Amino acid sequence: MFERAKLNWHLRNLESESWKRREAAVIALGEIEDKESINALLEALKDPAYEVRRAAAKSLGRLRAREAIEPLIELLGDASDTVRQYAASGLASLGERSWREIIRGEKEDLQRLASCGDPRAIGALVNALKQVHGFHERSLLKHRKAAAELLVDIASKTPSLLKPYWGEVQNLACWRHTDTAGSGGLHTDVGIGIEFPDEPAETES
Repeated sequence: MFERAKLNWHLRNLESESWKRREAAVIALGEIEDKESINALLEALKDPAYEVRRAAAKSLGRLRAREAIEPLIELLGDASDTVRQYAASGLASLGERSWREIIRGEKEDLQRLASCGDPRAIGALVNALKQVHGFHERSLLKHRKAAAELLVDIASKTPSLLKPYWGEVQNLACWRHTDTAGSGGLHTDVGIGIEFPDEPAETES
């Protein structure tokens, strides 16, 4: 009964407006081996605050949550260098140790993802392109543009790797970028404004 009440308390704190309370909840959930706890941590990987995403990656690694492998790989494209590193560490805890050689908390992380040869890394680059939360608007746009340019290169060389993502990536890359913000000052426009090729006929279903 007490354990259930404790879990519910932490889950409620994930709805707090304070990122510090959400971070504390995510850290605490990393000590509770429960399906509901894991599901909440997976959702926390999308939190606007990098501190919460970072803590969620660490907690999922601690819990050895196998269902976190794909979401953590996508998080390797995060704009925050520490989030990328924590995601790689979480993956190492799940037996995916090679990502720690690729992700070093450097600006070259995306380039190494693009050339690592693991098709799952495409999801990380797409996640980087889609990201709308970061430290500063200008640095986030630069990070997303770098991901878009790498995806353009992949589209020209190995288009089959982009087959599951093509339409989404093309839209995000081609839409004109404008510096607008929504409620709370969060950025809402997701365009990059670079030319992205049409999907080749041979990759279409």
